[in-house]
Amino acid sequence: MSVKFCCDDHNVEVAVRNANPFTLAGKLRDVWTTRPEQEAIVYYNDKDVRNSITNQQLNMYCERFAAIVRSHGIKKGDVVCNMLSPGVEKEVANFGLMLAGVVVMDGAIIDDSSELFWRPLDQANVKAIILEPHPDAVGWRILKGHIGKDAFVEFYTGRESKTLEKIFVFRLASREYETGPKAPSVKLALEVLANTECRWVEAVYAHDPCGIFVDRCPFQRHYKLIIRTHGEVLLMAERNVEMLHFRESDIIYNDWPLSWVSWLPFSYMMKGCTMVKSTLVECEPKSVVRETWDLMVKEKCTMASLQPPMIQMLGSHCSDLPEPHWRLRAVTTTYEVKDTVLDAIGVLTSSIIICYSLIEAGLVSRLIVDEHSRSKYINGCVGQQGSTVRTVFDFNAPRTPKPTKVGEICLNGRLIAKEYYNDINLTKCSFTPTGSYITGDLGYYDENGNMYVIGRKGDAIIRRQTAIFPSDIEQIINQCPGMWKVKVVIFRDQSGVQQMCACVVPRSHDALTIDRVKEYCRYQLGGVDNNDEDSHMPSYVLFFDNFPMNKGQVDRHLLAQMVSDLINRKKSLEMDGC
Repeated sequence: MSVKFCCDDHNVEVAVRNANPFTLAGKLRDVWTTRPEQEAIVYYNDKDVRNSITNQQLNMYCERFAAIVRSHGIKKGDVVCNMLSPGVEKEVANFGLMLAGVVVMDGAIIDDSSELFWRPLDQANVKAIILEPHPDAVGWRILKGHIGKDAFVEFYTGRESKTLEKIFVFRLASREYETGPKAPSVKLALEVLANTECRWVEAVYAHDPCGIFVDRCPFQRHYKLIIRTHGEVLLMAERNVEMLHFRESDIIYNDWPLSWVSWLPFSYMMKGCTMVKSTLVECEPKSVVRETWDLMVKEKCTMASLQPPMIQMLGSHCSDLPEPHWRLRAVTTTYEVKDTVLDAIGVLTSSIIICYSLIEAGLVSRLIVDEHSRSKYINGCVGQQGSTVRTVFDFNAPRTPKPTKVGEICLNGRLIAKEYYNDINLTKCSFTPTGSYITGDLGYYDENGNMYVIGRKGDAIIRRQTAIFPSDIEQIINQCPGMWKVKVVIFRDQSGVQQMCACVVPRSHDALTIDRVKEYCRYQLGGVDNNDEDSHMPSYVLFFDNFPMNKGQVDRHLLAQMVSDLINRKKSLEMDGC
């Protein structure tokens, strides 16, 4: 059965209230009504067409979408999963749901086309889904059989979910859609909202749930869900403003998906900044850098939230530009920043802000690197944490940062999550009895109180009390001439001693030998002898025709088991005199 929203529907209730200023929804409406003519979001499509939406328009669209979802049976406290691609419509849906008192769940990371698609939705008791009729959208591929050709809202009648009732279909202005007699003809979402007269703002409180934040577990077998209240998200947004030094006059280009990354969009809007977003989906990779730079110059961006590779590529692009040229402040929300990324300082940007953030904690720490401090930067440094976060490296350690050895990072504080939503088993594994969150990251403090994050504990090999990351060794060995693939794994020999093996797939068996790989390791790493004192040295080198795979990824666990069987069997034969 199809239920279409009609603009002349007089049954839609109209209720506009003063939003609570101590909630995120109330804070946003304060900004929208105080500066109605300011551009809130600017975005470009693949045809380089500029689109923008003012604070007044954003307020109007959000109020109208809030009324639509309420008119279709979505009540305060219900969970709605937003699976839209990054764009202004996604933000309208997110903020509109908040004005309706609905709990927003970001579904961008849910990309499984198997039964795993339903697992996080059922875990969160999702009542409705918002998706776009695009063939690349996972949700559309799975649910399009339940949706009519031109429906804006559909009932869900499938058996895969016990809680899902409604499907909202949003057609995005910045996306190109297929045409033809079988193609969906849903109207553009903003057109539907523009022709709607109803408005709604629900009375919500700081302790009411606001959003469910989703991340994928390291082994990608299931998802982690964190539920947050309006008060918590508001405090996290205020922490971002304080630590990242946003200003009301800032025009911020965002290379990350607009929503939910460290709560940055909420921070932008709460401070009254303008967001700029490119939707260069179909742009050729070699043109993305140039067009991104041109876009930032055209919009006079003062700040940019970029991924490290983009910072590096933009820095190289700007090194060919005549001086002086436009410069900005750059933010990267990842701790994995290499020295080469810092070459952009003084060319593209005056400073780079390196952030360490998690959905369980929000923004934990940040480090501002400029021309004066660049020479002192050490890979993995993420600076000092915010005032609302405490970091310890073991459960009995003092709370004030002091120089430490490498250990597992644990977090506590009033804004640190205490559990995963509807997942008792994962909660027990991830939180201590005293409530500290076990991040799974390895790190340490230096004598100045700066924190360093050196990698995931699950990826590390601990040898002679030293944390070694296979990817670092693989990167070096992979440069050996004749090398095709290399994976470094750990196993225990017959004596129970932990050993490390470099597993190699050569380009040609004639061109590369085990002895040649060992010689290369001696030159680059210092040796491969079992008695070598350097803990980074692989104990063994083995050749393979190929590596065992699992869902498109090398199965390290199975590979390590194969190595253990091969080497221990050989040792047994040698001991038997065979």
